[in-house]
Amino acid sequence: MKYLRCVIVLGAVLTVSIRAEIANGEATLIAIKGRPTLTAANGAAAPAKVGDKLTPGARVVSGAGSEATVRFFDGTVAVVQADSDVTLETLSVTTESGRVKKETTTVNLRKGGTVAILNPAKKAVTDYRVRTPRGVAVARGTVFAVRLAQNQLDATVTTMSGTVTFITDQGEVTVGFGRVTYGSGVMSVAQAVAANPSLAQQFVEAATSVAAAIGAGAIGSATQVNATLAALVDVAVQAVPNQAANIASNVLTAAAPGLGSNGAPAAIVIAQAAVRAANKVDGALGQNIGNEVAQAVATTAANLSIPITLAALQAAVRQESLIAGDTNPILAPLDQTQVIVSPVR
Repeated sequence: MKYLRCVIVLGAVLTVSIRAEIANGEATLIAIKGRPTLTAANGAAAPAKVGDKLTPGARVVSGAGSEATVRFFDGTVAVVQADSDVTLETLSVTTESGRVKKETTTVNLRKGGTVAILNPAKKAVTDYRVRTPRGVAVARGTVFAVRLAQNQLDATVTTMSGTVTFITDQGEVTVGFGRVTYGSGVMSVAQAVAANPSLAQQFVEAATSVAAAIGAGAIGSATQVNATLAALVDVAVQAVPNQAANIASNVLTAAAPGLGSNGAPAAIVIAQAAVRAANKVDGALGQNIGNEVAQAVATTAANLSIPITLAALQAAVRQESLIAGDTNPILAPLDQTQVIVSPVR
């Protein structure tokens, strides 16, 4: 009987030792553009600056031409885009026996747009949510953007890799890469832009914002950087294929500060993705678009001192100009998903 009592006591001790513990976290501003404003949880407001800390209740407001990049956890970064208003609702870490079981972030998008970059290697512990008046976007390991319409009620969610679930009072919505829910139907990115041309700028702005976050060091792995760059260029160019060269050039410029020795491989990936996406939408563009993209990326690379030649870029995009269909070898490993959600009328 004494032995049995000992086992019971030991069991009670073990139960206590694996109890989950939740602690609040602290986010950090890692990059700013323009003059966004940070209002702390205690209500004190001041111009945002790199290194500022955010705790639950903090609010970031950006005006025209302003952006703020926030690191919530290692591998969880978001950009508050221009003309936006975002409040940090939840930032917490759940641990068991000293091991991280969940990293929870919830932001409330009151106006404008925000883009999140979530490391897929941490999707088992990441729980990232963007709350809007329309619903809540939930993701674990992906790159996605959420934007409110001018009425600040309707919301769109654009996912550039992984999967996002958008939960509304109408249910949950998940759509495959390159497809869009718009109104009551599902269509391609190009079709959605044809139905509502204002969507095109959202794609382009999201791509540039993610690239700028990469430039600020949001992603460390060259493999993940290049996969992300390919994905976001693919989406943006599908929206406006005739701007493929400009998009590729702008994305490379924005990402360049964080590329280091990965500059040349990244330039090739960006150029290939731009040509591939353009021809996916309009196969008649062919070699002409390849030449335009190669020239634009080569010029940009030279201005940024990235060691890549025009001949190398032309060779890299030549095959992309000749491929038709929806299969994209650059994006295949990313488990791509494209989600845009608009209210049911």
